[in-house]
Amino acid sequence: MLNNKTNTYFLILFSLIPISIIAGPSISLANIFIIDISFLVLIFLKRDFNFLKSDAIKYLFLLYIYLIFNSFISIDYEMGLARNLGFLRFIILFIAFNYFLGEKSFLKNMLSIWAIIISFVLFDVFYES
Repeated sequence: MLNNKTNTYFLILFSLIPISIIAGPSISLANIFIIDISFLVLIFLKRDFNFLKSDAIKYLFLLYIYLIFNSFISIDYEMGLARNLGFLRFIILFIAFNYFLGEKSFLKNMLSIWAIIISFVLFDVFYES
Protein backbone atom coordinates (compact mmCIF):
# COMPACT_ATOMS: atom_id res chain seq x y z
CA MET A 1 0.00 0.00 0.00
CA LEU A 2 2.56 2.59 1.09
CA ASN A 3 6.30 2.63 1.15
CA ASN A 4 8.10 2.37 4.48
CA LYS A 5 9.09 6.04 4.82
CA THR A 6 5.57 7.30 4.17
CA ASN A 7 4.13 4.74 6.56
CA THR A 8 6.60 5.78 9.28
CA TYR A 9 5.90 9.48 8.70
CA PHE A 10 2.16 9.04 9.16
CA LEU A 11 2.68 6.67 12.09
CA ILE A 12 4.65 9.39 13.86
CA LEU A 13 1.99 12.00 13.10
CA PHE A 14 -0.85 9.80 14.32
CA SER A 15 1.14 8.75 17.37
CA LEU A 16 1.59 12.37 18.38
CA ILE A 17 -2.16 12.93 18.66
CA PRO A 18 -2.44 12.00 22.39
CA ILE A 19 0.62 14.10 23.26
CA SER A 20 -0.67 17.06 21.29
CA ILE A 21 -4.06 16.84 22.98
CA ILE A 22 -2.36 16.90 26.37
CA ALA A 23 -0.11 19.79 25.32
CA GLY A 24 -2.99 22.06 24.36
CA PRO A 25 -5.56 22.96 21.76
CA SER A 26 -3.30 24.92 19.43
CA ILE A 27 -0.77 22.10 19.25
CA SER A 28 -3.46 19.49 18.63
CA LEU A 29 -5.03 21.63 15.91
CA ALA A 30 -1.59 22.10 14.32
CA ASN A 31 -1.03 18.34 14.43
CA ILE A 32 -4.42 17.69 12.82
CA PHE A 33 -3.67 20.33 10.19
CA ILE A 34 -0.31 18.69 9.37
CA ILE A 35 -1.98 15.28 9.11
CA ASP A 36 -4.70 16.68 6.84
CA ILE A 37 -2.33 18.51 4.52
CA SER A 38 0.07 15.56 4.35
CA PHE A 39 -2.78 13.18 3.63
CA LEU A 40 -4.18 15.38 0.87
CA VAL A 41 -0.75 15.69 -0.73
CA LEU A 42 -0.28 11.91 -0.55
CA ILE A 43 -3.67 11.23 -2.10
CA PHE A 44 -3.14 13.71 -4.92
CA LEU A 45 0.35 12.37 -5.65
CA LYS A 46 -0.87 8.76 -5.68
CA ARG A 47 -4.12 9.68 -7.48
CA ASP A 48 -5.89 7.07 -5.35
CA PHE A 49 -9.48 8.16 -4.77
CA ASN A 50 -11.12 4.74 -4.32
CA PHE A 51 -11.73 5.39 -0.62
CA LEU A 52 -14.29 8.08 -1.54
CA LYS A 53 -16.73 5.35 -2.56
CA SER A 54 -17.37 4.45 1.08
CA ASP A 55 -20.87 5.16 2.37
CA ALA A 56 -19.57 6.71 5.60
CA ILE A 57 -17.52 9.26 3.68
CA LYS A 58 -20.44 10.09 1.42
CA TYR A 59 -22.62 10.71 4.49
CA LEU A 60 -19.94 12.90 6.06
CA PHE A 61 -19.72 15.06 2.95
CA LEU A 62 -23.52 15.24 2.83
CA LEU A 63 -23.50 16.39 6.47
CA TYR A 64 -20.83 18.94 5.64
CA ILE A 65 -22.86 20.34 2.74
CA TYR A 66 -25.83 20.60 5.10
CA LEU A 67 -23.72 22.53 7.61
CA ILE A 68 -22.57 24.97 4.94
CA PHE A 69 -26.13 25.43 3.68
CA ASN A 70 -27.36 25.90 7.25
CA SER A 71 -24.77 28.60 7.88
CA PHE A 72 -25.98 30.54 4.80
CA ILE A 73 -29.58 30.62 6.00
CA SER A 74 -28.69 31.52 9.59
CA ILE A 75 -29.01 34.99 11.06
CA ASP A 76 -25.26 35.63 11.31
CA TYR A 77 -23.97 33.63 8.34
CA GLU A 78 -20.37 34.88 8.57
CA MET A 79 -19.85 33.45 12.05
CA GLY A 80 -21.66 30.22 11.19
CA LEU A 81 -19.75 29.79 7.96
CA ALA A 82 -16.39 30.30 9.66
CA ARG A 83 -17.30 27.73 12.31
CA ASN A 84 -18.63 25.19 9.81
CA LEU A 85 -15.64 25.48 7.49
CA GLY A 86 -13.50 24.36 10.42
CA PHE A 87 -15.30 21.01 10.50
CA LEU A 88 -13.62 20.07 7.23
CA ARG A 89 -10.38 19.34 9.07
CA PHE A 90 -12.12 16.67 11.16
CA ILE A 91 -13.71 15.08 8.10
CA ILE A 92 -10.31 14.85 6.43
CA LEU A 93 -8.82 13.45 9.66
CA PHE A 94 -11.53 10.78 9.73
CA ILE A 95 -10.80 9.88 6.10
CA ALA A 96 -7.07 9.68 6.86
CA PHE A 97 -7.74 7.41 9.85
CA ASN A 98 -9.84 5.11 7.69
CA TYR A 99 -7.23 5.12 4.94
CA PHE A 100 -4.30 4.17 7.17
CA LEU A 101 -6.02 1.97 9.71
CA GLY A 102 -6.96 -0.50 7.00
CA GLU A 103 -3.40 -1.74 7.28
CA LYS A 104 -3.13 -4.08 10.29
CA SER A 105 0.53 -3.37 11.09
CA PHE A 106 -0.12 0.38 11.12
CA LEU A 107 -3.05 -0.08 13.49
CA LYS A 108 -1.06 -2.37 15.78
CA ASN A 109 1.91 0.01 15.96
CA MET A 110 -0.25 3.09 16.52
CA LEU A 111 -2.30 1.47 19.27
CA SER A 112 0.87 0.25 20.98
CA ILE A 113 2.34 3.75 21.00
CA TRP A 114 -0.96 5.23 22.20
CA ALA A 115 -1.13 2.64 25.00
CA ILE A 116 2.37 3.56 26.16
CA ILE A 117 1.58 7.29 26.13
CA ILE A 118 -1.75 6.89 27.91
CA SER A 119 -0.22 4.52 30.48
CA PHE A 120 2.52 7.01 31.19
CA VAL A 121 0.00 9.84 31.64
CA LEU A 122 -2.21 7.71 33.88
CA PHE A 123 0.77 6.68 36.00
CA ASP A 124 1.82 10.32 36.29
CA VAL A 125 -1.67 11.41 37.33
CA PHE A 126 -1.84 8.60 39.89
CA TYR A 127 1.62 9.45 41.22
CA GLU A 128 0.86 13.19 41.46
CA SER A 129 -2.39 12.65 43.31
